[in-house]
Amino acid sequence: MIFYFSGTGNSEFAAKELSQHINDGNIINITECVRENKYSFTLENNEKIGFVFLVFYDGLPIIVADFIKKLEIKTTPETFVWAVITAGANMGGSAYALKMSLSARWIFLSAAYSLTMPDNYIIMYNPCEKEHAKAKIKNAKIKLEELANKIKAKEKTEIESSLLGQTKYDIMQKAYNFMRGTKKFFADENCVACGKCAAVCPIGCIEMKNGKPYWNEKKCVHCTACINRCPVNALQYGKKTKKRNRYNIEITG
Repeated sequence: MIFYFSGTGNSEFAAKELSQHINDGNIINITECVRENKYSFTLENNEKIGFVFLVFYDGLPIIVADFIKKLEIKTTPETFVWAVITAGANMGGSAYALKMSLSARWIFLSAAYSLTMPDNYIIMYNPCEKEHAKAKIKNAKIKLEELANKIKAKEKTEIESSLLGQTKYDIMQKAYNFMRGTKKFFADENCVACGKCAAVCPIGCIEMKNGKPYWNEKKCVHCTACINRCPVNALQYGKKTKKRNRYNIEITG
């Protein structure tokens, strides 16, 4: 069983690749679970549990954290629970955050692995150009096969947090909570009212009004799916994003 959350496609790609390598076809989209209010699951005998998601501000995307708070699944001490966390650099304190969130549900994380993928957080920096993204995806495919072998072998990892790491995590999570505002999102004159942004928003934060997207919540996940998946690059966040690259997994071909 593999649970995944993806904004621009990196983690979905990783989850599907891992599924093929470890022969686990039970892939579950966290976004769909939240939309359908589905939080209860049943494990088969000796079945592993996997989580694949992107690191957010050194921790968990809010949708993943909220999903885990409601997750109902019975495990045993022998259940191997693993995570592959996608990031442009490193997974920071996200593995420890996941460990603590799961343990509150009596689910115990056995291993967490980091996977380098193309940068996509356009709000803070310029995402990967197409050729650079292609190279990262190529390397990720090789790494995913290696990680799949570790998962099949139930290879555990140490998941600890130092005082310095915890302090950094706390600061970054406060920053994430502050940055999740939606006031700076808007559609420019290139918008064609296709509605794709509303369709891909994981928490239904966007609705179409008079042919334009409208952010109807004060805070969102900040997965940047709306901006990066807009087919005409019409969505912006403040003044800086207009000249920045867009990235989603489809543009890598």
